[in-house]
Amino acid sequence: MRQGGVRHFSSHTINKRVSEVRRERGIFAILLLLIASHGLVHGISAALPAVLPIIKSEFGLNYTEVGMISFSMGASLGIMGVFAGLLSDKSGDKLLEILGWSIFSSAVISIFAIFACNFLAVLLFFTLLGIFLSFYHPFSLSFIAMAFKERRGRAFGTHEIGANLGLAAAPALAGALAPSLGWRTFFAFLAVPAFLAAILILRTASRARMTERVGERERAGVRRAGERGVFDPPPTQRNCCCWWCEFKVFLARLREQRSLLRLYLAECTFGFVVGGASTFIPLYLVAKGFSVALAGALTGAFLAAGAVGKYLGGVLSDALGGKAISLGFLFATPLFFVVPLFPNALAVPVLILAGMTFPMSLSAIITGIGEQNTQRGLSFGFLMLAGFGFGSISRPILGIASDILGIHSIFFILALASLLGGLLNLSDISAKIHKNRTLQ
Repeated sequence: MRQGGVRHFSSHTINKRVSEVRRERGIFAILLLLIASHGLVHGISAALPAVLPIIKSEFGLNYTEVGMISFSMGASLGIMGVFAGLLSDKSGDKLLEILGWSIFSSAVISIFAIFACNFLAVLLFFTLLGIFLSFYHPFSLSFIAMAFKERRGRAFGTHEIGANLGLAAAPALAGALAPSLGWRTFFAFLAVPAFLAAILILRTASRARMTERVGERERAGVRRAGERGVFDPPPTQRNCCCWWCEFKVFLARLREQRSLLRLYLAECTFGFVVGGASTFIPLYLVAKGFSVALAGALTGAFLAAGAVGKYLGGVLSDALGGKAISLGFLFATPLFFVVPLFPNALAVPVLILAGMTFPMSLSAIITGIGEQNTQRGLSFGFLMLAGFGFGSISRPILGIASDILGIHSIFFILALASLLGGLLNLSDISAKIHKNRTLQ
């Protein structure tokens, strides 16, 4: 309504807008907290490769046994990610609360590193740690997918920056502190920031639920039919059914949606490459004469470069869709291949460049999964199974190759896997182009 050239708003309209602004600020505050927590979760898992040279020397292990240690953590994280995804679909407004308690449990498990006194105990410790870390991704990614309806790719890409900051800091810190403090003490020390993150998430979860309930009351009289709040599950998820039925419905979707299946295959490739590279790069550098501290720092630089790639991948996924997946894999292929052919002075910058390019694929993959309107948590759970679970087989494979062919052979295998990932998604893009031409 206008009077004298001045627009007047009703108190109801003003209150609604204030509520929306407050809600948007709350969502972005939660995103910042999730970015930091993402860095912590990946930092805990990335600390393992940096201390593997120490564990290898302490217990007299070969490369295959070292690969099995990393495999135990990745496999447990991936397999339990599916069940965490199922749980996230049923959690409603308790997403952040359960996420906080999972990080709290991970902190408790980290302390038990001091009791890992033999090879089997080490395997058990990292298996349990992987189980509790598995809750993070399905819950956090489901929240982001629900909270950001627009520019979702950029939101996922920004969230992934936190992962790479943690991936960069943890190997560097582990390489610098673990040789003097001991790798067990270092993992016990990681419980401190984990406890802090858990407390902050639990407090934020309580406030977010209260804010959402206030907003629900304010919007109750004006909500349009079919409009949902941030924590409201899609209509197809409100009626609970058995977990096995959920699995069958999801597997049926995979059979019908080949593009969705290709996203999971791309994630399998990504997990194979990033898991194998982060595990064996510090071992390769130590074998080339670098100290454990310097090898950890360079591994951190390799993983930190991925922060740039993941953000670019998120922006490209909004603009190009699935093409961004192929670009990341194909750019990295020749870089991995030439690393062992160069002297150290050239190999290190090429390796860091490879660390920046192939993570471009991940943001595009996550954005594609986030576009699923049903069973979103289970979709992200299967993403963890593909990336961490299937991807973890790269550790024993690269370990066996290192024992038989030499540790330099890992880069040829990583280059081949990256090439296959790029070609797989190029074939998907070519099929879409052919389909569009046929329709025209």
